[in-house]
Amino acid sequence: MRQAALAEGSTGNLLRLSVAERERSRRRRRDPGRDEFFVPTPESLKWLDSVTLPMILTAAAVALFTKLLMMLPAE
Repeated sequence: MRQAALAEGSTGNLLRLSVAERERSRRRRRDPGRDEFFVPTPESLKWLDSVTLPMILTAAAVALFTKLLMMLPAE
């Protein structure tokens, strides 16, 4: 079909064929796994069980802040 359009010399038919080829290649089924943005990685959840230093420091800072607020005289 493409060679027939080339032999005739009509650019309209050739353009129509090239657009149809691109549409066919665009509509082809793609692997949905290739389109995933987030890739699941195996990760340990052990860190959820342990208390870390920033957690302790945050709790101490909140307790100190609330104690200071309670010490202010109520007017």
